[in-house]
Amino acid sequence: MNEKISWSNFDGTSFQKFCNALLLTEVSRHARVYSAPGKDGGIDQLFDGTYDGKPGKWRFQDKFHSSKKPSQDFQELKRDVEKDILGNFSGEQHIVYITNVNLNPKQEDQLKAIANKTLSTLSIKPEVHFWHHARLEALISLNPLLYHWYWYPRTFLRPFTEYFLGKLEY
Repeated sequence: MNEKISWSNFDGTSFQKFCNALLLTEVSRHARVYSAPGKDGGIDQLFDGTYDGKPGKWRFQDKFHSSKKPSQDFQELKRDVEKDILGNFSGEQHIVYITNVNLNPKQEDQLKAIANKTLSTLSIKPEVHFWHHARLEALISLNPLLYHWYWYPRTFLRPFTEYFLGKLEY
């Protein structure tokens, strides 16, 4: 996969479906994923176990932003991080924000500083991680099934009637 990932066909719901599939393939098939409407305490996905050599309770939060201005998306993400942390966290050792926003190192450090400052007011000390656009591109390239499923679903699985009629246009 050499193409740059485009989020133009995504919205918050489709991004959450993608994040759920990503967690089940990247983190563990035992991750708990959610998409039901209603009050969920801000929980998008949970995992209790070891990921990337780090044991503990993990909370994953999906943050999709699609304005035409990257600076506006970053500002909205900053507000999301602070608002989420002020919500209900219950003993997680790791909080992972999954976002389509493309961050540079300075922006990622700024988000971590906001998260850590807000967490210090709550006297909880989970480690905060950001899976932003560039990391998602890397994870998707390691899992081409997700790429084809979410970006090219019609070319990935063809109805058998089309296959046998020779209609294999890409």
